[in-house]
Amino acid sequence: MRKEDFTGDYMNSSLKINFSGPGEIIRGRNLRKDLNVKLKEIGEKVLVFGPEEVFEKHKTYFKISLSKTKNFTCFFNGECSYREIERVEKFGKKNSVDVIFCFGGGKAIDTGKFVSYLLKKPLIVLQTSSSTCAGYSHHSVIYEENGSFIEEKDTKNPEFLFIDYDILIEEPQNLFRAGVADALSKFYELRNVKGPLAELGIEVSKRIYVKTNAIVLNAMNDLLAKRMSEDVLNIFDISILYPGIVGYLGGKILRAGPAHAFSNAITKFIS
Repeated sequence: MRKEDFTGDYMNSSLKINFSGPGEIIRGRNLRKDLNVKLKEIGEKVLVFGPEEVFEKHKTYFKISLSKTKNFTCFFNGECSYREIERVEKFGKKNSVDVIFCFGGGKAIDTGKFVSYLLKKPLIVLQTSSSTCAGYSHHSVIYEENGSFIEEKDTKNPEFLFIDYDILIEEPQNLFRAGVADALSKFYELRNVKGPLAELGIEVSKRIYVKTNAIVLNAMNDLLAKRMSEDVLNIFDISILYPGIVGYLGGKILRAGPAHAFSNAITKFIS
């Protein structure tokens, strides 16, 4: 995990920033063999965790990626709750796993990050949709079993984040649009954030906003046609990486901003 500490004066006060992200981000096409090698390098016994429907959809991909390790599969129950985290943690302990391999949406990845943190084992995340920046971030959002928001906990970043465009090009339009909406929302959320990094965060979010609006319609058409265009790849990167960067700049104040507060409030009604 990379960290840099910056200190300085801001309105006669000390400012310290811990800016972290995944230890390594591996982007490209057809990364199944690269993932296979990385898993084997880190450990022999792998806790494979994520939604069963995603696993079945990409079964051939996972078969190759997991062919050189001893795998213990535990499918996600659907909610990043303390009960689910405890269940998966116990499963990992029982099988004495060396590494956690996680895939799926934001809640599944958040659960995987928390379990990795508790077990003190390395985490590899394969981003299977562009609708979330969970693979980039270092926190987990915790919910009740019924979907009611509880709190956000600092956990950890993945040691390795894999972004395979051949996986992402298969995602449905609704997930693609969700990622775009999340990226665009940062521009509006940051307008209500005050603090030493607000101006920098606003500038970053402006660039995201302008870039996304310029290419998103072309990207959506290309995704429908399963065409791996530069616009599609740029939107994948914007949706997965940049909201996480802006989230660090805004901190918990940003993540408790209007859009996130509204999302947390209605989660149990629409999930």
